Formats: sequence, structure tokens, C-alpha cells
Amino acid sequence: MTYRVVPAQVSDVPDSVAILIAAFRDDPIHSTLVADVDPKTCVDFYVKDEEKAFAMKELSGFVFRKAVDDSGKMVGYAKWSYPYTLTAEQKLRKESQDLAQEVVPPGSNEELTRELVEKSKASRAKHVDNEKDCFLYVLAVHPSYQRQGIGSLLLRDGLALADQYKACVYIHAKPKGFEIYKRHGWVQVDEAEFDLTRYGGEGIAVKKTLQREPGAGIN
Repeated sequence: MTYRVVPAQVSDVPDSVAILIAAFRDDPIHSTLVADVDPKTCVDFYVKDEEKAFAMKELSGFVFRKAVDDSGKMVGYAKWSYPYTLTAEQKLRKESQDLAQEVVPPGSNEELTRELVEKSKASRAKHVDNEKDCFLYVLAVHPSYQRQGIGSLLLRDGLALADQYKACVYIHAKPKGFEIYKRHGWVQVDEAEFDLTRYGGEGIAVKKTLQREPGAGIN
């Protein structure tokens, strides 16, 4: 079986959400966040959220990519933002949309949501310049297709465009992805810990802010 990366369309959103949910099913932060949320509510929320992302891609520099097999079936998904500059009018539109947008499914743990948002915003404000830098929001491969090089395929595809911009690329990485990102040239520049026992979960979860310089990790 061979795989290739092509643009994802808004019509692909249900499939991309199914991949995201399957890939992160065992993630401790997400599991704690939505512990009391009906699974269908989660699916419906994430579908609407991704559809909104497509609708506002001109205001956020979003680029959506999918990995497909020989039959065209989606097996992996990536969402990037690339450097962008907004006019004053566009900034107002984006601020209005950001304020109105819910960030987690209804019924999610509010206190954990607050901590996640605050620490994410603080890290981005410290490190990321939207007019110069790229950000990898999502990289997910369906569990049935993992360990076949699909994650690296999606990364090489997105990083090639970032290198054309001569841009740094950032990500808030979870432990499961640390090693693959290191192999592709990312280094840690920040870290956030979350004591999930405060929210009914288990243990301490970590998110690391990673940075990749242009061209790093290319052999």
C-alpha cells in the first residue's frame, strides 16, 4: 500500500474528525476534559469546529492536508497555519469570531479548559509571531494505519512549504508525538504541566512547545 498527501476539503471534515477522535482516544488531557460529555456531542462539536476553521482560513493562514491510500481513503490529517498578515478590518472580524467561538464541547470540564487556554495563549504569545511563523495545530493518523510512515509523510509535506517561507514552525506537542517531532528537527522551547487529579483525572500531563528552525531535520 502506498500513501500520498493531498489538500483536504471541507467535505472531508467528518472523516478528519473520526481520525482525530480515534487517534487521541487515550490522550489523558482530552479524556479528562470530556469525561462527562456524550460522545455524539463531541463528534458534532468537532465537526462544526473544523467546518468553521475552513470558513475562516483566510483570517488564520490555515492549510488543511490529508494522507490517502491507493483507493483515496483518508488515513491521516494535518492542519497548519502559515505566515499571514491581516488588514485592520480583517483583525476586527477575526477578533469577533474568536470571541464568539467555543473552544471545547459543551459540558467539558470548565476549570481544565481555562487552564489549557491560558497556558496555550501564554506560550503562543511568548514564542509565535503569526506574520513570520508557522504553527502545526493538528497531526493525526488513524490507529489502524500508524507505524507506516504516514505521520512523517504529512510532516515532510507541511514542512516543505514552511521552508519556502523560511519560517520557524511551532507545535504544542503531547508525549506520544515527541520523538517523531524531534526526528524532524523540532527542539523544546517551553513546557506546561497539568495536574489532572485536580479535575478527576489521573497523574500529571505534559505539553511541550517545540520549535523547528527552517531546514532543520533535513538529511
